[in-house]
Amino acid sequence: MQLIFTLQKAVVLSALALGSAATAAAQLVIPAQTPIEIRLTERVSTRLSKKGSVVHAIIAAPVLAGDGIVLPMGSKVEGRVVHVNSVRLGFTHETSSIGLDMERIILPDGTIVPLAARVAQIENSREVINKQGRIAGVRSTSTLSHKTSGAVGTLAFSNPIALIFTTASSASLLRFSDPEISLPANTELILLTTQPISIAHGTESAAPALAQDAESERALTGLIRRQPYRTVTDPKHTPSDLTNLMFIGDQSAILRAFQAAGWLQVDTLDATSAYRTVRAVSEVQAYRTAPMSTLLLEGQKPTLGLAKTLDTFSKRHHLRVFATQEEWQGQRVWLSSSTQDIGIGFSASQKNFIHQIDHNIDHERAKVVNDLMLTGCVTGLNLVARSWLPKDIKNGTGEEIVTDNRMAVVRLNDCEAPINVPAVDQTAAMPVHQNKLVQVTRQTTLTLRNTILRDNLAVSAYGGVRMALGLKHPKPPEQPLEVSSEINAHRYAIGKAEATADDKPELQKRDFVETAKAGTTADLALNPPKRLPPYSVEIGVHGGFAGYAGGNGGAIGYLLLPEDAVANPPYLLVLGNEHNNGFNLGGSVTLNSHQHLSHEFSFDYNRTGFMLGFADLNLLPGPDTDPTTQSDFAFEEATLSTTEVAYNLQYLPLRRESRWRPYVSAGPSLRLMHLTEAPITRASPWFKLGLSTVGAITAAYRFASIPPLEGGGIFQVGLQYGGGVKYRASRRILLRADYKETLSAQPDFWSKSKDDIFDAADLPGYGLTVIGPIMDGVMRQQRATMGISFVF
Repeated sequence: MQLIFTLQKAVVLSALALGSAATAAAQLVIPAQTPIEIRLTERVSTRLSKKGSVVHAIIAAPVLAGDGIVLPMGSKVEGRVVHVNSVRLGFTHETSSIGLDMERIILPDGTIVPLAARVAQIENSREVINKQGRIAGVRSTSTLSHKTSGAVGTLAFSNPIALIFTTASSASLLRFSDPEISLPANTELILLTTQPISIAHGTESAAPALAQDAESERALTGLIRRQPYRTVTDPKHTPSDLTNLMFIGDQSAILRAFQAAGWLQVDTLDATSAYRTVRAVSEVQAYRTAPMSTLLLEGQKPTLGLAKTLDTFSKRHHLRVFATQEEWQGQRVWLSSSTQDIGIGFSASQKNFIHQIDHNIDHERAKVVNDLMLTGCVTGLNLVARSWLPKDIKNGTGEEIVTDNRMAVVRLNDCEAPINVPAVDQTAAMPVHQNKLVQVTRQTTLTLRNTILRDNLAVSAYGGVRMALGLKHPKPPEQPLEVSSEINAHRYAIGKAEATADDKPELQKRDFVETAKAGTTADLALNPPKRLPPYSVEIGVHGGFAGYAGGNGGAIGYLLLPEDAVANPPYLLVLGNEHNNGFNLGGSVTLNSHQHLSHEFSFDYNRTGFMLGFADLNLLPGPDTDPTTQSDFAFEEATLSTTEVAYNLQYLPLRRESRWRPYVSAGPSLRLMHLTEAPITRASPWFKLGLSTVGAITAAYRFASIPPLEGGGIFQVGLQYGGGVKYRASRRILLRADYKETLSAQPDFWSKSKDDIFDAADLPGYGLTVIGPIMDGVMRQQRATMGISFVF
């Protein structure tokens, strides 16, 4: 009996030992500093989130150990907001920041895995990770758009009307960048583990191999070998990107899968999208459907252009999808070239600014596969070696391409019910509704802070030196952290990357474009003349005639009545002015926001003749004018300077594609008139060293408070109306002829000076009565000009 009990105990202990050994063997450990890509499923923002708010995300790329999956994609990730700095009205902070602490992973089977990790990178974002590990936002007043607006504002030279024009025109062309951080659902963050993570067991692959046997592998390799592998630029046909993806499925299914993964179709490259691109770059704002340059594959343009970014144009995932005539097992075959833009830099060889790419394009290949697999729309995968491709390839801008030359093949189902798609209201790039009063107050506060802190000669010089050094020694863009992808698992590999004796590198297939024979009616029908593309913005200058019609000046009288009417005659002294013709110079910014309506901001400088006249009338019979008195009041012809800023709503009956576009316009205006020979009191010259905006405001106050005859000016509100015609001379040049008229009150040069012009004490024995001033009706100032505009 004792022997039986001993044997049973030995069996149990052996079983326990074997179980422990099996458990230890199944335990998987993710080492520290392992990248984990997560995707937010709900919005996080400095405007809405609070400290302690829960953060929800999913794993967007599987974490592999060897050929097995340790953390499957789609696993839930939870954390908290641990820090929030919001700019709000701009009184406390110029920039925003937010800190996230991701605490745990919930596997598909419900297992909770503690997570110790830090946010190391945010995908395709203008925000950066600061030294404290927080996501830091941009400073609105450091953007190129704000700096450009400031530089343009200095052209005002303390003229308040010019300042209004430069401010209004630059604000209409370039927006003030929102400094708040808004991370919508689908925002992708890269975490780096700070401690090892233990997982009880791994999981199996979610997608089967596309080619299941040796015969299918040979057929798939043959299919890929028949395809062109290199795109070329349009129209120079410079060899550019490699094809590195093949999709099998319907076009609509491909589009649905990418849209479910957060990708968008890009806009067509035209004047409107080019202008939006310039705005996005200078404002550091989102343009999620920004166009891509055109690449051709055997003369064919891409069927689809898709991109994925967050809130910047500088960084984005993007690809082009080309149709083929091939099928695989009854389904259509498509080719794609994909790269990730990681910054904007200056190319010495191109002599232009270009997108800098992640040179290892295999990272983007893996990213695309991960995104599609996360939607649940992938039914088969393979990674096929192309040993016949040449080595050491560069793209169209001369940048090196690093790749193993393999092509990822992805088969898709109809993707009618994709998974892991967040709610639409959580994926908008920015909150839809914002309080306009808060926006205006914040912009004013931040601009004032920047003016006080940085609008001075020392800081401007320092910033200029830094910019110059940055252009000479540019800082390389942040390289993306590499995350794993199931496509790199051995079970999906077909073929060997190394070339054999039979695998000689093939030359690029000839890229050709079929051209019809010119000179026939059929050719004109097939290839109609290109119409000029529509444009969105006009920036122009003009000059010409300036004159007046109706309302030609004003006058003031001084009636001198003698105390002794018998001994002394009464006198009437009359001072008057009249306006003469001159010239006009100006500029304009026009926004063509509608097919037939445009918004124009214009600035005009008119310099016209101005005559001051004097009459000394003796009211009794005798000589009209005392020669001595006349010499004391002698006047010469002066000149009148008028600066005017106006907003005009234009109506153009013809469409933007038309070469000839007549128009009529009307809108309010504000003008400043002053005598050029008068001793103008301007703002202190010290304002040229800094605080130029404050200097312009000071100048405006002085203009308004000092009498016009003593160096001050006259501000007037008017109504401007007119018309003209525009002629599209070329793609970028617009010629125009304009006639405009401004209706305003007659400028009063006399009221503020009437008590200083003549003093009754100068003529003893007389009493003084001031008559007027009397204005000669409403002023109509006319301009007939010719100009040239550059259109975008």
